[in-house]
Amino acid sequence: MAIIVIAVIYLAFFSMGVPDGMIGAAWPSMYGGFGVPISYAGGVTLLISAGTVISALSTNTLISRFGSWAVTVGSTLLTAIALAGFALASSYAWVCCFALPLGLGAGAIDAVLNNYVALHGTSRQMSWVHVSWGIGATAGPSLLGWILVCGGRWQEGYWSVMALQCVMAVVLFVSRPLWKRDSLTEDTCHTSVTTREALRLRGIGWAMIGLFAMQGLEFCSGIWAGSYLHLVRGLSVAEAARWAALFYGGMTVGRFLAGFVADRMGDKRMLRLGAGGVLLGIILLVTATSVLQTKIGLLAVGLGIAPLFPCFLHATPSNFGAHYTQVVMGLQMACAYTGATLMPPLLGWVAQRTGLAIYPCVLGGFLIVMCVALECLNRLRAQA
Repeated sequence: MAIIVIAVIYLAFFSMGVPDGMIGAAWPSMYGGFGVPISYAGGVTLLISAGTVISALSTNTLISRFGSWAVTVGSTLLTAIALAGFALASSYAWVCCFALPLGLGAGAIDAVLNNYVALHGTSRQMSWVHVSWGIGATAGPSLLGWILVCGGRWQEGYWSVMALQCVMAVVLFVSRPLWKRDSLTEDTCHTSVTTREALRLRGIGWAMIGLFAMQGLEFCSGIWAGSYLHLVRGLSVAEAARWAALFYGGMTVGRFLAGFVADRMGDKRMLRLGAGGVLLGIILLVTATSVLQTKIGLLAVGLGIAPLFPCFLHATPSNFGAHYTQVVMGLQMACAYTGATLMPPLLGWVAQRTGLAIYPCVLGGFLIVMCVALECLNRLRAQA
């Protein structure tokens, strides 16, 4: 891809990541003013997730009609409007009203740009755009925390991120000549494909199951790491929170490092290598006789998960063909969002009844399902 185009995509993924972590960081300051219980954050995140699923399933139609550039610009502006709505909201109901468009905008950008990089970029670039998202997801809560420490209000955090989205929309808008001039931006390879046709593709079911399990693995690992360290391994709340960041640090660093070897090793080898790293981490967690071994296990899980999502998405054209990539990408992203949304609360529900010591075993279950699905997909595509 043209170097300026991929730089714009890196920036877009960064700006997309910034608001993703905001609701969790801002909610302790928000819910009291709205007069609702702290648990109501779940309703907001559910609406955001519903929006991402809907938009992921709709991107094939949108791109066929308007093109990748126009959908990306429009979705960025929709995200900015939704963030402004959050900042202006005077009640919980208004926050919920703007949660759905926030998810619609974010999901469309995610699906469109992942498809674009899968079709026209390298495995290295796919890894690094997800690093950009991770940096943005870290920057959002950090920015909000700095604003609150300085005596500001949570609304100022959302106004700041809204301004960032507006700047990103301007950057995308002025980059239009580059996208038009670059022959790699042509959206002609998927215009005649429907979702029904894509669902008949050989192996598509395994791909969807694999991504559902993959994102269940990733989000359960990260969301419940701190609670596992505190409730099972006996760390203080503050120390558990600090060391839980080791998982996310391992995943972000792992994606950066994976970029240097992904093109040479290929997507399938990177997926198997990542699965092996997760397996090693789970074994360390299950057999841990010290807190240090538990910490090393979490780091290994994060490093192992790092290449899974980017490499699998990048392999979409080789798995199903460029002609089907956009519609398949939408289906895959919808399954990924669903797994990320449903599996962490399900693990919490189970852990409430059995104890959180099952955490490594649940991760192992996700890993088994993912590996079986991906290997079945590989076998079916090899026979096609």
